Amino acid sequence: MGHGLRPRRGGNRALKRPHPIAAADYRTDPWSARIADTAIDDHSARGRLDEARWDLTIVPGEQPAVKLLTERAYRAKFPTAKTQVRHPLARFDGTVALGDTVTLDSWTGSVNYNWGRKHTPAYAFGQVCGFRRQPVVESGDRHRARRARAAAAAGGDVVRAAA
Repeated sequence: MGHGLRPRRGGNRALKRPHPIAAADYRTDPWSARIADTAIDDHSARGRLDEARWDLTIVPGEQPAVKLLTERAYRAKFPTAKTQVRHPLARFDGTVALGDTVTLDSWTGSVNYNWGRKHTPAYAFGQVCGFRRQPVVESGDRHRARRARAAAAAGGDVVRAAA
């Protein structure tokens, strides 16, 4: 699934295409996720979905992963949805296209990992990396679009992609 927030260019656009589970592959060591011909790992995100396409190189920052739960909670059945900010201040280079093509050159962002047996209707956290007049790569859910709009209003472009 991919989503692009383009407040200066006519608003949101979203695309979704279901795939059979056999078209997916998720690994923990090394960490990666692939659905059909879209893939993300700790060093790249690449894919295409209808007219949307992305080809990104990810350079993880030196900051440790941000874990929002205890190790025990990550292993337990509850909560049913878990999240982790794998790379809180990563650097992104490459292109993202959803209508227009945006070139990312040393953009600051984060790599986030959400998983579980069931997704929550809204996340109880917010995470945005970026600074005034700098691009922002945002991850979260559709219920948190206001914070992305606020970041865009502060001068950043917001790009969101999920494998």
